[in-house]
Amino acid sequence: MLIIFLSIHLAVCLLQVYLTQGLSFAGISSNLIAWNLFSLFPESGIWAFIKVFIFCSPVTMIWLSLSCFIFFRNEQSLGKRAWISLIPSCAYIIILISSIVRYPSLYETFLPKYLAMKVFKSSFYISPQLLDNIGVFLVLLSLYLSVSGLGLRRIKIGVAFCCLASIIILANMKMPRKSLPSNGTNLLILAADSLRYDRSENSLIMPQLHKLKNDSNSIIFHDHHVGVPRTFPSWTEILEGQYAAKTGIRHTFPGMTIRRHKKMGLAGYLMSHGFLTSVAGDYAGDIFPRFRGGFQNIEAPKLDIPNLIKLGVVQSFPLFYPFINTKLGISIFPEILENPNFADAKFLTQQSISRLEQVKNQKFFHTSFFSTAHFPYAAPWPWYSRFSDIGYEGPFFFQKNPKLSSLSRIGENDINQVRSLYDGAVASIDYSIGEIIDWLKANQLYDSTMIVVTADHGEDLYEENRRMGHGEHLKGENVLKVPLIIKAPKGIKVKTNEIFFNTRSIDIMPTVLSLMERPIPNNNGIDLSPWIIGKAGADPKLVAYSETGIWFSNKGNAFFQKQRLQYPGISGLLNIDPGHSGDMIINPKFESVVVTAKHRSIIYDQYKLIYTPTHKGPLFHLYDRRNDPENKVNIANAFPKKLQFMKDLLLEQIDQIETKYHVIDDFVVAM
Repeated sequence: MLIIFLSIHLAVCLLQVYLTQGLSFAGISSNLIAWNLFSLFPESGIWAFIKVFIFCSPVTMIWLSLSCFIFFRNEQSLGKRAWISLIPSCAYIIILISSIVRYPSLYETFLPKYLAMKVFKSSFYISPQLLDNIGVFLVLLSLYLSVSGLGLRRIKIGVAFCCLASIIILANMKMPRKSLPSNGTNLLILAADSLRYDRSENSLIMPQLHKLKNDSNSIIFHDHHVGVPRTFPSWTEILEGQYAAKTGIRHTFPGMTIRRHKKMGLAGYLMSHGFLTSVAGDYAGDIFPRFRGGFQNIEAPKLDIPNLIKLGVVQSFPLFYPFINTKLGISIFPEILENPNFADAKFLTQQSISRLEQVKNQKFFHTSFFSTAHFPYAAPWPWYSRFSDIGYEGPFFFQKNPKLSSLSRIGENDINQVRSLYDGAVASIDYSIGEIIDWLKANQLYDSTMIVVTADHGEDLYEENRRMGHGEHLKGENVLKVPLIIKAPKGIKVKTNEIFFNTRSIDIMPTVLSLMERPIPNNNGIDLSPWIIGKAGADPKLVAYSETGIWFSNKGNAFFQKQRLQYPGISGLLNIDPGHSGDMIINPKFESVVVTAKHRSIIYDQYKLIYTPTHKGPLFHLYDRRNDPENKVNIANAFPKKLQFMKDLLLEQIDQIETKYHVIDDFVVAM
């Protein structure tokens, strides 16, 4: 009998693998990626398949066993036994439907449009928790019927018993445990990928953040900018107080030699002063295992070839998703956290609180980095429909996954839906921020903890024909301008709750250390604490330098594709880092080309200058941010003196941060 069960389970597994070859991941087939790379690390794919087979075998066996026991161990008519033996199947189908409603982006590839629309519209009325309750009830009823027969009286007793058992099993009452506050000031960074400043100002989207803003010890920075609107280089700027050009990490795929540079970052500095340092992130947090930066404990997925193979294999089993996408499943298959369609802030919140529970009686620095607001904006239920129009007819019901090879035109209804998906994703992160802050308060740690809320970059959402995404250009305010809120510990007397002058990501580290009364290492950023505590008042007139990341594609008709120096697309740029277990890096021969091709900008006072190298020569665009925040009108020709002043300022900034470069006829050429 066991051999029969295992044979059926194997057949179910192989059928799923066969039917999921077109599964989409980041615009292309993830299974195709996995199987094409299989020969490089075959042990990764084989081990992933074996783990899925073993982990999910009880699901198939329980389903078959309950159905067989109910059918064969009773003496009712054949018709009655056949119908009642379908109860286990109904339980499984309802649990599967619950998973589809909760994480529809994971299943969208398999759903015809009319079914996707049904799921989308039903999400406004149906709760996955209700479906879970029904599923658990039917499972318990199946267990009861499999051992007690099918008499009517027994069925009635079974229904009553299962109702009571379901209530007990699904009750999840958890009382917060109080602790003694730790000695000294703790530091907590709560960061969201792709979070725009304007969304942080909307109390309907981010009510929990607004509660934090209203704290008398909170400081809101209204004109805060990132240096590189890509995750990896932006985080190095936040943690090191240095521009990316100084750290050497200027794109998503730096080599191991660059990643091992010996700069002491914020986490490493606090660790050397007795702090327990940790970071937790979902799929965009895959940078942290590649760049420890002084974190003693890292809970984040890893981006490398073996992990991509494992992810592709695990994604080949959609019928088992309801069980893989659980706390136990994630612990066994951590690679699924690399899937952008599974960026559920709830799991990251649980990870973060679990870590804080471990270190709450000691000095700690913890970072939580939420990825849900990064495209494809695939938030789980109920967030994906929180701001959507129930009358929307597709195709972007649950996510907007951009095609990497081209950027297609979409209609106004689609644009509104994409923005609604993004807002729902942001709202899910805001809810998690509130949960973590509530935990701090319940454990008497809120007053002694400095809380920093910020983002690695913002996001374009089809404003002024700038398409969607980040990192490809520097126009407008939505990509470079991000929120920064610092809630100081109770002992600090905050005199200024709002700062309106220009600040930068590189200023976070020195400011935080100063407020914690720690010495500040040398870096590019400045300490903003004098303006916070009232010892300085005048605008320091900071210069914010920014540059683009790499272009993942060399195709498309977007304006930034027409105004750039060409180099291969991502598949032609990447190599496998030799000797480092499948890490992906930029081919070293393209490093100088990638840096030379970067668009660069500076923001000074109310003006913004964008430098764009092209094959026909460099272009300089000057904008008045105060009167033209969308950067529609280039005023370079109208204000030649201001243009020259900004060009000189740009070259001055480049001279301070670049290590090897030449300026040739206004071209900034990396060496």
